[in-house]
Amino acid sequence: MAQTYLKKIDLASKAECRNRRKIRLILLILTIAGSLFEITEYKVRWAEDFNYNYAYLPTSGNQPSFDGFLGIFLMFVAAACGLFAVHGVFSDLTSKQVSDVQLSLPMSAKDRFLSKLLAVFKLHLLPMMIGGAAVIVIGSAVQNGFDCMGYIVRFQLVTFACALFVDAISIFCISCCGAKAEGIYTSIITGCCVTFTPILLVNLTTNRFSGVSNTLISFKKPFTLFGGMVISWAEKEYFINASAYVEGILYIIGNIIASCLLIFATYFIYRRRDGRQVGKPIVYGLFLELFMLWGLISLFTIVFFTGGWLIGLTISAIICIVIRIVLARAKITPVHFLAWVLKYAAALALFIVVVAAAYFTGGFGCYKLRPHIYQEGITTFQVETSERPNGKYRCFQSVCNVSSADADDQATAVSPDELREKYEEINALIDDHYTLSDRSLKGFLYVLSTTNMVGVSSETENSVRVTVTHSDVKDVDSGDYYNLSFWVNDEQLQQLNERAGSILQEIEYYER
Repeated sequence: MAQTYLKKIDLASKAECRNRRKIRLILLILTIAGSLFEITEYKVRWAEDFNYNYAYLPTSGNQPSFDGFLGIFLMFVAAACGLFAVHGVFSDLTSKQVSDVQLSLPMSAKDRFLSKLLAVFKLHLLPMMIGGAAVIVIGSAVQNGFDCMGYIVRFQLVTFACALFVDAISIFCISCCGAKAEGIYTSIITGCCVTFTPILLVNLTTNRFSGVSNTLISFKKPFTLFGGMVISWAEKEYFINASAYVEGILYIIGNIIASCLLIFATYFIYRRRDGRQVGKPIVYGLFLELFMLWGLISLFTIVFFTGGWLIGLTISAIICIVIRIVLARAKITPVHFLAWVLKYAAALALFIVVVAAAYFTGGFGCYKLRPHIYQEGITTFQVETSERPNGKYRCFQSVCNVSSADADDQATAVSPDELREKYEEINALIDDHYTLSDRSLKGFLYVLSTTNMVGVSSETENSVRVTVTHSDVKDVDSGDYYNLSFWVNDEQLQQLNERAGSILQEIEYYER
């Protein structure tokens, strides 16, 4: 019985594949060409002093790399083209003719959904898996680099995760739409919003308003669990670092599982569809409102970073109204326009409230975040102050006396225990002076009108920057680091300089 059922699903999926010969051919061409180019561009070389300014990388050994990017580009294009494969296979949701034929078949909604998933797998995911496996095996064999196979394996996993994400978002959006055009553009917009908006919004509301910034990949990690941000794990340094490699694999698997869960949840939407909903641009009103809200929040976030509020709000309002007009089925009346304007205003008000809350709470309390000084390898920290408009600059530093410390820093070197003690004193100093007392409505309005950091009024023009770096990092922009920046008034600056000078060694002082 089970074999008969599975055979029925397989036959239905084969029928779908036969009806999608063009997109199947396109995907095969892209995948085959991409795989061949990746094989030729993939190189494994023996490198001496191969550290690229990353002291934590090995100084010699086999190192994997790509000499070109055409193969990578073609494979990611093939991943993105899953959008068209999905919308072709699920055409029963947007075509009245196809819907009537399929609904007349002796198949339940579950049978149709499973057969279509299998068809998408055969059309899109299976060729990418085969192409990726070929790159892994042939590329490693040609380059005699089986010891570096982990790098190319993870790279292909990232490509597969991106392809599966495209399929999952497309299946979800087409199940909520009754017209092909709406299914396509909502998939593209939703995919972009899911990928980029969360990290931009969190960066805005926490990092920017707290003054805290951490290692880039550490900040990205949670956002790689779903969406295109998984591509961050394709960077080579996270292969060479063993702990980061394993961590990356786990996040990629988590991304794949998240896409599978979205597809599973979409089944409960798909089974509610019937022929009467075909042709309706957006089938479910809740999906429309969430889509518009998420899209507007994304636009507002971009506008905030650019600072062009007048132009940004005008363009976002026009986009919103145009989409509403296109989706409207009934006669458009002034009441409709008023409702759309009110919904737009509500979305803007929600965004402003969230941003204001983040501003007045220091990034929802993130301004209190401090690095763990006891973490192995944290051996240097410094405090920099800048007085404006006089242009006076002072820098205080403490360096642990380990072998990795530069010779120039030996004058400020201390023992690990002394370093921890000084760090705790500096933390207490920061807590005394970084109190958010300067946050005001005037400062918030300034934030809304500029692309600068936290709002600066005439009373708080002096900046303070605290930096903690890893002993194995030669270039702060490429390794583990922690920065905290905030503003103080003249009196606070004088007190901070005096106390910092009594705790740390002053290594630099000048006037611009």
